[in-house]
Amino acid sequence: ADLIDSGFVALADVPDIVWKNYPSPHLNRKGEDIGVVGGRDTKSAGMRSTGPEHPNHHCDADMPFDGFPTLPEACIANPDLISAANWNRYFESFPEPPDLMHRGILPFRVWQYFERLKEYAADDPDRFIAAAGTLAHYVGDSSQPLHGSIYSDGIEDEEPDAPREISVGKGKTKPAHRGEGIHTFYETQMISMAAHKGFLFDEIKKNLKQNHDLVLVADGRGAAIATLTCMRDVARILPPRRLIDVYEKVLATEERSHVQDMWDQLKTETGQVMALGARTLAMIWDA
Repeated sequence: ADLIDSGFVALADVPDIVWKNYPSPHLNRKGEDIGVVGGRDTKSAGMRSTGPEHPNHHCDADMPFDGFPTLPEACIANPDLISAANWNRYFESFPEPPDLMHRGILPFRVWQYFERLKEYAADDPDRFIAAAGTLAHYVGDSSQPLHGSIYSDGIEDEEPDAPREISVGKGKTKPAHRGEGIHTFYETQMISMAAHKGFLFDEIKKNLKQNHDLVLVADGRGAAIATLTCMRDVARILPPRRLIDVYEKVLATEERSHVQDMWDQLKTETGQVMALGARTLAMIWDA
């Protein structure tokens, strides 16, 4: 809200802070405009809004597909699998297939951006800079393990180590499932704390060299493969289940700062996955 009120939103934040909101004007029941200039959401989804922008930010990619343990591994082995038809075939294979709004298309979003960047690089520097900046958000999402997992906010059919209640709005609560709340706790609270205290970038820089050291891609499909490769690798470095296990153990302790405790246990892997995202972004810009 502070960024929006300031009139300036960093390009890398635009996909979340601007596009994942209702367009202004959008009045709530009190007659207040809760929309944002440039917002792209179209309908209510519980306590928030949603729309066509949301699937661009994730992909529940850790289910088996075409004889491989995960979607990224299948697509890396056979890039022809990266198509809308195969994406739907993958999601239809789930025990409970998600609706269209929950079929994440993050690699396709990066593919789309790469093709536009190639066009803009020739004669439209303003659009090139805007696209390169907003692309950073999506590649950053690919470096976050929870954005590529069916366990994006915990494991719904497992009990937590630390029993607790979760707000569901209007003063009501429900028992939390295992890991519920991990997404905001890890990606927002812990990362913000580490950045504010000066820990985060030092940890990331431990994993960076002078260059990205990645092979340049030639087209949008190659950029999608690079995105899937990043997703595969971060899931190996910091598996979502490990994130959830640490989160549950942290909440079950009497540490004064659960956020600091989480950082202390996961700072090494966090620096590694975020550095990999930065390297992948640098390669796509370079290409």
